[in-house]
Amino acid sequence: SVAASPLLGPLEGLPPLFLTCATNEVLLDDALLLARAAALAGVPVELRVEAGLFHLWILWPHILPEAVASLGRIAGFIGSGSGT
Repeated sequence: SVAASPLLGPLEGLPPLFLTCATNEVLLDDALLLARAAALAGVPVELRVEAGLFHLWILWPHILPEAVASLGRIAGFIGSGSGT
């Protein structure tokens, strides 16, 4: 079997990362582990953990104000040049 996870590869030299996840997120632990590993590898990391939301909440900006806010933070991160 082939395992595919960023945690299994080298993280040094990655560009700044913006990670967002939810407290009820199926991948919460993975996001926390990635943020820690990347930071330890010298990668600038911005991590947002949103309370009470669920996996892929960001796909429903038409009904979730939290999705609109998250998308705005992502756009701001990219627009600030942090994402390059």
